[in-house]
Amino acid sequence: MTAVPEWWGVWVTSGLWGDLAMRCVRAARPNPARDPVRLARMLWREEAIGKLTALGLQKGTASKSREGLAKKLAQILSIDEIDALVQSCLRQRPKRQPAVAAKPRVVETPKHEMLPRSYFLPPVWQPPVTFQRKPLGPSPILRF
Repeated sequence: MTAVPEWWGVWVTSGLWGDLAMRCVRAARPNPARDPVRLARMLWREEAIGKLTALGLQKGTASKSREGLAKKLAQILSIDEIDALVQSCLRQRPKRQPAVAAKPRVVETPKHEMLPRSYFLPPVWQPPVTFQRKPLGPSPILRF
């Protein structure tokens, strides 16, 4: 499993037609290389300004970019404080609605109605049926 970092947890699902089972292949562990600036970048600009204002450090924050605000938060707060701040801000954000509200599609097929595997295989190729032409008789000769 070299495609995902070693601290990520990995779960595998198996089963068909609604009989799904999940099993844990690898338990998740804490990220050993957390970066406070990257973590603070997850905040919206208004959230970062709000935290700096709550700390009494609002001077000069209105003109800073999100990157500048993230760096300032990383200098002032510990990584655990930034982590807690990001988690609380993410939970308080409004739920986003999809652009097109799709109805959930739930299809429950009883096992006795499931189609056999052969139903999905392409048919065996057979040569086309040829028809023999009936002779029309001698062709008429037109005379003028």
